[in-house]
Parts: sequence; structure tokens; C-alpha cells
Amino acid sequence: MKKFNYTKLLLSAIAVLAFNACGNTNTNSNNNTSKPQVKTEINEDAPVITLQGDNPLYLQHGYRYNEPGATALDDVNGDVEVKASGEVDTFTIGTYYVTYTSKDFDGNVASVKRTVIVKPITYYGLRYKPLISPITGRIWLDRNTGASEVCTDDNYRDFDFPCHGDIYQWGRNTDGHQKPNSQTTTKKGQSITDSSDKFVIGHDDWTSDIHRSANWMATDGHAVCPVHYRVPTIQEWEQETSGYGEEIYQFEHFLKLGSSTIRYSDGSLDNFAGHDLAGFGIELWSSTASTHKSYIFNLFSGSVLEYRSKGYPVRCIQD
Repeated sequence: MKKFNYTKLLLSAIAVLAFNACGNTNTNSNNNTSKPQVKTEINEDAPVITLQGDNPLYLQHGYRYNEPGATALDDVNGDVEVKASGEVDTFTIGTYYVTYTSKDFDGNVASVKRTVIVKPITYYGLRYKPLISPITGRIWLDRNTGASEVCTDDNYRDFDFPCHGDIYQWGRNTDGHQKPNSQTTTKKGQSITDSSDKFVIGHDDWTSDIHRSANWMATDGHAVCPVHYRVPTIQEWEQETSGYGEEIYQFEHFLKLGSSTIRYSDGSLDNFAGHDLAGFGIELWSSTASTHKSYIFNLFSGSVLEYRSKGYPVRCIQD
């Protein structure tokens, strides 16, 4: 019987395996190798822009514009940058447009416009204008609440109140009592909201409600000033008029403060426009209170405490 050399056969098999493992990939022409195909996806969709805030956006004449902003989302790139362009001049009534643009990493561009409409300041049927103080930079109404005209040399002496405005008891709302020809009553109001349209006479105060200062500091338009406006503090009055004297009477001051018409606690009226002394009779309420009285601004005397049942004009300042 023929004997096989098993040791030699085993070594030959190992050698063949080792040769193939070292990279021998000899194949015939019928066995082709193929590389994996990479599929390139083209992004042709622009980002989607979402505006924050209202569109159209309405603003009051002279009120500050705070940019609400916008966001943009791209299907491939995710959140992408948004740029805003355009100007809004809130001191000029009209319609403005702000354009928002976004561009993804593939160059796709999207844009959206916001319409901004600047509307007039209206309050109880009258239209007012904003004034920028050259002294403090604050914004005021151009005339007293209820006045149909800005005070000038030609109209401030008129007794029909074209530029003097309404005459308020301190802390009261615009409920009808402020008109110079309103009826009177001796019955005090129970609160700010529980009062008649009559001017309260015969008392040092027209009510005992403790919320009147806060009422006149409110800026929602429910009391005596348009939305975004309130009654100034006595300190704000003093800041705007420090160093002025005859100029206020002569309407060279930006507020054009003419002499006031006031109403006493007995219901009688006094129009200081008949006096010839420069600056005499410029008196207006502030929102600042003391224990039993409240402060008016008086050109000659500065801050003066007066009974709250008396009636004085009101000028409003923006919040």
C-alpha cells in the first residue's frame, strides 16, 4: 500500500491559504468587482420664514418701534439666519415695510415682508401729535387733554378754552365732570369708577379712593390720557421747565404752555389768560400725591400742594 506524506500536504494547504490572505485576488475576466454608488441629494427648497409678532403691525404716532424679529427653518440645514431691512419712522404717519431675508447653505433664498402702519394719536374724538423734549428727550402730547388747539399768542386768551383743555379733579377719569360747563353736585364719589359726570363741590376732596395716583399713572388709555401716555409726576414737570420763565408764557418753550383755566371747589371758573403778567396762571396737575393734597405744577412757584376737589388741566407724557 502507498503511503502519503500528510505533513507535506498540510504545509502546502497552509501556504495556499496564507497566499490568498495576503492579497491574492486573482479572478478571471468574468468576475467584475463594483464600488458602492454615493447618491447626491440636491437641496432646491428655500428656508421657511416665520414672523414674530403681528403682521400688519400697528403703531401709535411717535411710539417706539421694537423689532419683533423672525425665524427661518430649512429642511436640510435646520435653523438659518434671518436679516431684516427697512426703516420705520414712527414720527411720520404712514405705511412702512420691513423685509426679512434668509439664505441656506445651498444658496436658496427666501424673503417675507411685514407691513407696519403708523396711526394718529386719537383720544375722545381729538387727534394729538407727539413732541420730543429737547431738554430730557421724553415725549409729550402737543397740548393739554381736551384742547382742540395748540396754544399761541392769538388764542390763549380766548375764554372758550380752545387751547386750555379740560379741567379735571385730581385722579378722576374722563367721565364728563371735566368739561367747564358740567353740572355740579355735593355728593362725593364712592370710588374712581363709582362717580357721576358732575363736578363735586363743597369738599376738599371729591372721593376717598386711595388708588388715584396709580389710576393717573396707568397707560392703557382708560383714565385721562391716550394709550401709552400718563399724567407726569411733579419731578418730571420740574425737569422740563427748569430755568424757564417768560419763555413759557411767550410760547417759546416746546410745550407751548398757555395760561390755564381752573375750577374752584365751589364750582366757579377762573381764566388766568386775562392777566398781563408773563407766565401767570400756568398751573397743571401732576400725578404726585401728598397726605391730603396733591401737587400741581405752577410756573412761578414750582410744586404746589392743592386740594383734590379743585379742577386743573392735564398734559400727558409718554411712558
